[in-house]
Amino acid sequence: MTRFAPLQRVTENPDYFTLGSTDWENKSGRGRCFATLLEPDMPPERVRSEQTKWGQKAKRNKGGRPIKKKTGYKKQQRLQKLDRVIRLYREGKKLSDISFRTGIKRSTIRDWINKYGG
Repeated sequence: MTRFAPLQRVTENPDYFTLGSTDWENKSGRGRCFATLLEPDMPPERVRSEQTKWGQKAKRNKGGRPIKKKTGYKKQQRLQKLDRVIRLYREGKKLSDISFRTGIKRSTIRDWINKYGG
C-alpha cells in the first residue's frame, strides 16, 4: 500500500510537490485525481478529530469507554459452560472433543471434572 504525504505537509513545505504540477500527479497519484473533504486551513487537531471519526464510522464503533458489565457475569458464563462440560463428559465424550465443542482448554475441563464430579 502506497502512503501519500498529507495535504497539510504539501501546502506548508515548499520543497514538496505543488498541486497541479506533473511531478505531483506522476509520483503520488499515478494519474488519478484526488480531492480532500477537509478545509485546507483546518488546524491539525480538527484534522485528527475528523480522521478519528471516519475510522470509527468505518468500523461501526462509537468510541469511548466500553459499557460496564454486570457484577458476576463471568461466573454466570462459567456455570453455564460447566454444566455443558459435565454433561458431555458423562455422555462419554473425550476431553479433546469437549474442548473443541466448547472452546475451553483441556486442562480447564480436566480441572472442572476433577473438582465438580465426573
